[in-house]
Amino acid sequence: MLLDRIVTNKRAEIENLPEVDSYPDKIDSRSERASLKESLLKENGIGIIAEIKPASPSAGVFPDSLGLDERLSSYNDHACAISVLTDSRYFGGSLELLGRVAARTDRPVLLKDFVLDRKQVALARKFGASAVLLIVKILSPALLSDLIGECQALALEPLVEINDERELAVATAAGAELILINNRNLETMVVDRGTTLALAPLLAPGQTGISASGIESPEHIEELRGAAHHFLIGSALMRSADPGALLAELKHRRYSHAPA
Repeated sequence: MLLDRIVTNKRAEIENLPEVDSYPDKIDSRSERASLKESLLKENGIGIIAEIKPASPSAGVFPDSLGLDERLSSYNDHACAISVLTDSRYFGGSLELLGRVAARTDRPVLLKDFVLDRKQVALARKFGASAVLLIVKILSPALLSDLIGECQALALEPLVEINDERELAVATAAGAELILINNRNLETMVVDRGTTLALAPLLAPGQTGISASGIESPEHIEELRGAAHHFLIGSALMRSADPGALLAELKHRRYSHAPA
């Protein structure tokens, strides 16, 4: 299974990382940026986290003729936050890419990776992230709680990813406030936007939900607007020759549904 291979590879990468104490400068000024949660909540309409990912296992390498500066300019104009894939083997990303993005935007920056160890959290802070993705499916409840605590100790916001009711219960028990509802099942790789429709109404008071995967058009957002108004969008933007125009269309379309 692909997820097992990704996690196995990530554990091997972590073995080669220095200990956390080797990062004395892990808290730097680039991380003093706007809060992801606050940026989402101040959006009156659609809140979009725009993603940078050079490749994906399902789509392969994304041709990118824009260059990072031009892409970020369009993201900065329309997105309330930016997500950066930092896994190198399967997604073509890197911590260096995260650092370059963080240095070029005042938006909250999310490190999106398969985080299994506190060393990765420290590196996220060192390279300028303001939030870190934690995936319930690959973490024990105890490790999830520990990593949430590590994020909070470094003034990073944990964004906890779920795909079903059990995972939502685990995230809630761990105190997660930011919930990423992944419409893609990481075990089967099947995308079902109905996942957001089923899980978003179950979020606890005080939790903020974000829908991700399979969202590529205004019609997809229209389908989900009854349950959500925050979205993480990656592949559609990476494939687009004009991501700024696509973001503007997604964000400013007059939708008939409003979140419940």
